[in-house]
Amino acid sequence: MVQLSVDAFSGDDPFHPRYAEARSSTPVWVWVMSLFVVAWAVWYAARMWDVPPEFANTPTYASHAQDAAAATPPAAPTAPLPVDK
Repeated sequence: MVQLSVDAFSGDDPFHPRYAEARSSTPVWVWVMSLFVVAWAVWYAARMWDVPPEFANTPTYASHAQDAAAATPPAAPTAPLPVDK
């Protein structure tokens, strides 16, 4: 035997919110998929912080390139090479 339950209201029936509510909670797979979508969106946004090298010196990212250059520590001084005479 197949039991069929239909939640529908006709124009003649009064609306009762108790009857309109879902009988079960949100499935776990919906929460898992939502978590994956949010994690992907955070990863994608984090990747957008990296300026591609071809655009690093454009006016849009010029201050970013200057900030990155200022944050880079200077190279350690090297000793002069001996000259043979």
